[in-house]
Amino acid sequence: MPLIAPVRLFLGLWRQRCRGEGWVFPGRGVEPMSLDGVVGRVIRPALDRAGLPWKGLHAGRRGLGTTLRALTGNSNAGRDMLGHSNAQVTEAHYEAPMPEEVMRGMKLLEEKVKR
Repeated sequence: MPLIAPVRLFLGLWRQRCRGEGWVFPGRGVEPMSLDGVVGRVIRPALDRAGLPWKGLHAGRRGLGTTLRALTGNSNAGRDMLGHSNAQVTEAHYEAPMPEEVMRGMKLLEEKVKR
């Protein structure tokens, strides 16, 4: 899966810390960490502290489809990244109008994370 540079950097650093062995995010035994557990212990409490609503993990997929459409001008990148059989699925269910301010803000956030 292609990743943007800031995510690749942080995952690489985490992998080095884990000595490149086993799962990227290991659980207590030999299984990977439970994503539902991470949501309950980390993500939702952080959103609650910030006064933000929880939208679910699937919202990230939809946001990715919308963002890739806004950046490329077509649905092909979202279709391929999300694994859809055709662009109509991506267009109908994974793309929404994105205000220009949101795109500017995300670019600024990416630049800040890179530093």
